[in-house]
Amino acid sequence: AQSLGSAGIIAAATVAAIIGAELSGRTALAGLPSSVTQLGVTSALLWSLVSERLGRRLGLSLGVLAGAFGAALALAAVLAGSFALLLAGLLVMASASASFN
Repeated sequence: AQSLGSAGIIAAATVAAIIGAELSGRTALAGLPSSVTQLGVTSALLWSLVSERLGRRLGLSLGVLAGAFGAALALAAVLAGSFALLLAGLLVMASASASFN
């Protein structure tokens, strides 16, 4: 789960700038998706508290579910052409990646 989750985040970060520029219509905003991804990683403290309270296995499981939800949001954003929804999906995905560490 950890390696697949990390691979998904890396793949998303690789194409996020291109998709962000396309969806926003402004090349100046191409770096914003990457910035949002970095912001999401700051939720590591939250995930550590979840894992401490509920156990490592359940914490990882919830992180994987959050990552899948974020990926679904990002996919919906691409299909709907919504830059804001893309940023929300990337934020949730990045937060989930913090649960893997």
